[in-house]
Amino acid sequence: MRHDHPLPTQRLAFCIEFADLDTDGAALAALRETAYCRHAYSTSLKSHIGQLDVHDERHPVLVARAKADGALLGTLRVSDNLQGPSSAPEAQASALGPDATYVFLDRFAAARSEDADQVVKALMKAAGFWAMVQGVDYLYAVALAPMARRYRSFGMSPVPGFEGGLVLPQYHEKPHYLMAQRIGAIPDELRRRSPRHAGFMLETAHPDILTPWPAWEQFEAMGAGRLEVERLSA
Repeated sequence: MRHDHPLPTQRLAFCIEFADLDTDGAALAALRETAYCRHAYSTSLKSHIGQLDVHDERHPVLVARAKADGALLGTLRVSDNLQGPSSAPEAQASALGPDATYVFLDRFAAARSEDADQVVKALMKAAGFWAMVQGVDYLYAVALAPMARRYRSFGMSPVPGFEGGLVLPQYHEKPHYLMAQRIGAIPDELRRRSPRHAGFMLETAHPDILTPWPAWEQFEAMGAGRLEVERLSA
């Protein structure tokens, strides 16, 4: 479906942008630690989660920043495997196939606030833009069941062969689920599974999300190839 008329515009109470680790590092680590400590992660992971690591330095980190006071309301790391390893767990890094390219989503955290639902949707929209610009095959994530269900609502599906989940004892006693979706398939999957998300993601322009492009309808212009757009830079 192509739009021949301007999309409605929605302004948000926050902006989605790339983190500056020099100025955002402490707040970013605190936000992650608070979010992940709500779950029964291993002690070793809890002690590690608040520390910025090499993947934070190598790959973009998205943040939702409140317009009112600059507070960080959410964050999502978007690492790809185009020119080196992503931040995916080493044993799961090739689960999509030896030649698959992807943007891996991790360190997803949102502060408890009245804007939390919109923050999550806006971060996912920005991640989709980033994956599109990078020209990768997939969005990919490894998550516990609650987050896996949320990824499903954004068009992602269990990776074949891992539908039953995978126990990663170094992280958690409960199974993690490998979730992925081809970039070009996401618009149709969103419309089919989550009409309420599709309106936000596909049919609304958000000037506060990272990018001048109007909406994810540009996925439909890709066809089987790569949409030629200006590469974003952190």
